[in-house]
Amino acid sequence: MSNKNTSSTTINFNGLTFVLIFKGFVRPPLLRFQAAPTDPHAPSIEVVSVDVPPEPELITYSTPDLAFCVRAGQRDSRLYWLKGDTEKMEAAIKKLMSYFLIQNGPAMCSSLILHASAVERDGKALLFMAPSEGGKSTISRMLEARGFSKFADDLVQLRRQEEHFLANDFFDFYYDLSQKKPVSCRLNGIYFIEKSKENLLTHINYNDRVARMVQQLDFPYRMADLKKIRQKDLEFIFDIAKHVPCQIFRFARDTIFKKDFLDSLFFDKSKMLQNSCQRLQS
Repeated sequence: MSNKNTSSTTINFNGLTFVLIFKGFVRPPLLRFQAAPTDPHAPSIEVVSVDVPPEPELITYSTPDLAFCVRAGQRDSRLYWLKGDTEKMEAAIKKLMSYFLIQNGPAMCSSLILHASAVERDGKALLFMAPSEGGKSTISRMLEARGFSKFADDLVQLRRQEEHFLANDFFDFYYDLSQKKPVSCRLNGIYFIEKSKENLLTHINYNDRVARMVQQLDFPYRMADLKKIRQKDLEFIFDIAKHVPCQIFRFARDTIFKKDFLDSLFFDKSKMLQNSCQRLQS
């Protein structure tokens, strides 16, 4: 890459300085970030214009509809830009900077990021976990139509608060903190989604809870060797699996949830243990 295709700028994001380095662009993109004084010790993000994505083993995160892929490091990250407008580029860069904050900021000491969707009612949160296209967003939309509020659709950050756990949208928590207060709700239950022809809640044992949550770990584990999970993250998962009610939720896409079913989602632990397998009416 020749020097004439390389440019850089220093910006401020939630109180931290970053250096953006653009490579391969005819002219630097016009982005709406706050300028900051030059800082030789600031973490950097390379934004590289490419016609085709890099080899799959280099990709740690990708979203085809946003048309970008990234490689995140401890201090320096790289975003391989394929196509799209500047708003999508800004979103991708914010994602990388947020990853850096969650990995290096004080909140990371007592938090966990999971690939999940979340809804809330009366300040209580429910998490839905499933593989991609597994039904998380579908269930969230169905519950929204029945009085629930969706506050996370991709990444959920879990944090400790005394004897409880709080859930919030990861990007809502780290994007534009000065602009709005993030929604944080007490975690009331976790559902592992499986598609079915009928609605059915079934008990899930402790070991399976841990295994399924490990599979949904996000940054910094996406596309990584899950055998290298940090001990503190494993201990966090152990605590969640022990103290937060969890069930397998088999659901039918054409379901119309009745009020008694919606109420049953906000189960308490004693009731769940007494009724480890509950058949639902659709």
